[in-house]
Amino acid sequence: MKRTSIGNSPKVLRSACEIHIVVDNSNLFIGSQNGQGINRQQDTSVRINVGNLIAIIEQNKNSKDIKTRLVGGSTPPRTSRIWNEWEKCNYTCLLGDRSILNKV
Repeated sequence: MKRTSIGNSPKVLRSACEIHIVVDNSNLFIGSQNGQGINRQQDTSVRINVGNLIAIIEQNKNSKDIKTRLVGGSTPPRTSRIWNEWEKCNYTCLLGDRSILNKV
């Protein structure tokens, strides 16, 4: 983006751009649950509405400019509904197995 000044106020000139969206589903999922329960504990019943989240992420963006839609996370299970929701919204899912320490 280029900035120019006209008078005392800067003006932003928009140029063609490429947008790459990369989401870490595991951190998103865990982060959404933390502090939501009784006494600010983790509430494992909290779920994310993928369609609404994507609408917020992609708001005010030209879909032709979005070159990458990628979400990563860990299994189990590969058949979990969450991955289907991301794929319905044209996101590529990169999944890895959890390690013994519960980390990818």
